[in-house]
Formats: sequence, C-alpha cells, structure tokens
Amino acid sequence: MESFNFITDEHFRISLETDFSEMKKCIEAKAWKAVHVLAGSIIEAVLIDYLLAEGQVTRAEALKLDFGKAINLGKEKNILSQKTFDLTSVIKEYRNLIHPGRIIRLKEKVNSNSAQVACSLVDIVIDEISSKKYENYGYTAEQIIQKLERDSSVNAIIIHLLKSLNPIEIERLLLKVLPEKYLEWL
Repeated sequence: MESFNFITDEHFRISLETDFSEMKKCIEAKAWKAVHVLAGSIIEAVLIDYLLAEGQVTRAEALKLDFGKAINLGKEKNILSQKTFDLTSVIKEYRNLIHPGRIIRLKEKVNSNSAQVACSLVDIVIDEISSKKYENYGYTAEQIIQKLERDSSVNAIIIHLLKSLNPIEIERLLLKVLPEKYLEWL
C-alpha cells in the first residue's frame, strides 16, 4: 500500500489510506468509474493537506475547496508542476462523469486505460507533493518513527533529524505518535 506518512492531518491520512485501498480493489473489480472518482478524491486530499500544512489556506477554507479549485490553487502556489497540473485536468473531467447524464450527453467511455492513467496520476501527485512537502516542511512525526523502525543507522543522525523537525511535528511526535507507537510495541 502507498505510504501517506507525509500527510500531516491525521483525518486526511486515514481517509487517504482507505481511499487508496478502495481504489486498488476497484481496479481488481474492474470498477473503472469508481477508480476515477477515488483517484480524484485522493489527489484532492493530498493537495488540501499540503495547502493546510504550508499555511496557504485555513482549515475552514480548505474544507470548502472542491477538486477544481484545489488543483488550480496547487498550480497557482507552485505546488504542482505544469505537466502534473495539465494531467489533473483529465482526471477532473473523468471525475465529473459521476453524473449519469454527462456520460450519455458527452458519449464518454470510462475503461481500463483511463483508470490506469488515473492511478498513475495519483502516484505522480503523491511523489511530487511528498517531495515538495519535505523540502518546505521537513519530516513528519510518522516519517521519523518509520525511519527509527527501518534504519539501524539512524541513531547517528537522529539529533539532526529532530532539530530540523517542524515545531508542530515535534509536538505531534511527543504527544501523539510516540506514545501510540510505544503502546503498540508493548
């Protein structure tokens, strides 16, 4: 499963993990329309989390954004590259096919090819935003824990990682993520 450990908002992370899992199941079930809707939802949530973490929008504003506005803001704020922005417009149009009259009126077909494009775009957006988020925001608390669990050489650099951690993430690490992980390890 895709790792959403770069997502700072816990509710978005849980929603993303669920949506990503469902999207993969929809591919296996050949539910092409559902794949498009879920891909759009995942991209929208990743963008909104980034906008929130960077202070580009308030939580109230973020929760009112629709897919089109989120991708436009992503381009305006240089979160998405021009290529990725252009590709998201394709998903936006397919996502609008949720309305039955639109499919009939436009004589559109939703098939495995377009569903694969949607899934690939999810991966492209995740890669692009996780990289940009690390550049601007640093590691998340979950990424620090994951590093501690998987990298035996991290002990030599953990002090440096913690010093560069965003203050919000330090608080989350100490008050939420570490205690939860500690109970899990017990």
